[in-house]
Amino acid sequence: MTALEWPVDKPVFQNGLMKMYREKYSPPKDPEVSFEGKTVVITGCNTGLGLEAAVKYAVKGCSHLVLGVRTKEKGEATKNSILSRLPSFPADHISIQTVDYSSFASVTSFAHSVATAHPQIDILASNAGLVDPNFSLTADGNEKVVQVNYLSHILLAILLLPTLIATGKAKKTPSHVVFTGSMSHLDAENAHVPDTVPEKLSLREALQDKANFKPLFHYGLTKLLLQTAVQNLTSALDGVPGAPIMLTCCPAACKTGLWDSKGFYSYLINPMMTVCGRTPEEGSRTLVSAAALGEEARGGFWKNDKLNEESPKIRRELFEGIKKRDWEDLQVFLEGVEPETKSILDGLK
Repeated sequence: MTALEWPVDKPVFQNGLMKMYREKYSPPKDPEVSFEGKTVVITGCNTGLGLEAAVKYAVKGCSHLVLGVRTKEKGEATKNSILSRLPSFPADHISIQTVDYSSFASVTSFAHSVATAHPQIDILASNAGLVDPNFSLTADGNEKVVQVNYLSHILLAILLLPTLIATGKAKKTPSHVVFTGSMSHLDAENAHVPDTVPEKLSLREALQDKANFKPLFHYGLTKLLLQTAVQNLTSALDGVPGAPIMLTCCPAACKTGLWDSKGFYSYLINPMMTVCGRTPEEGSRTLVSAAALGEEARGGFWKNDKLNEESPKIRRELFEGIKKRDWEDLQVFLEGVEPETKSILDGLK
């Protein structure tokens, strides 16, 4: 199958469009919550969902907003945008730190800088994300979408765990870690998973092979990896005093720039988003409301104002195999990236 061949069954495509269209006219509620006294760290926030979520955190009264963006210039533009919409928010309560999820060195530096500058972190909104119809490797040698949508999210969360746990202990209420996931992780089917998984390779390892790259399904598989990692990390945190509440959330299809400059796929996807997508503001409500959920949300998946309990379409034994194999793989892999991750995880036992 070439990149331009239609790889989705027509009924599946039509049902997906109808679902998107229905969701457009039933957006989540604007959360009625207060983040007074809370320090919020949000990444991927210079445009779209991230920008709208950052504005909402400020509107809801957070005491400090840390913007994680790829360049200082983007950060200043984001800060100015927030202040223009909310002039009453103190400018010195917004700080800017650079981070690029396609670089492990950048993510590690960001984590250390943020933890040093902010000994208390109440909310980490890890929102960076990527779709790319072309197979490519980062400078670290990893398939780019896997690194941005999966590996860097978990690396950042683990490196900030000591600060998040300390905050939970000090305030006697858990911090929150909210990852922007996707409903597409539930749409992963047996045929989308390379047949070497999980007996011979982890899913991460298999997705390193260009021969296994399937443009329209690759994004969902990276989100499946993220979801399983959040569940496993939540289990590792069970019983740890001050452990943060970790979960993923899905804003549903939104009219953002996620599919811009993607060639054929831009022409295919963007018109559908224009007709069926939610606004970035509507989508951001999910990112923000997730940060106010209670104990029931640990390891969960939040969408449309409820915790979703659906299972992925792949066979249960295949899902459980991926979950187990990739958690083992992830711990070893991240130790190679940053040895501190092992000492942090070992300290949870």
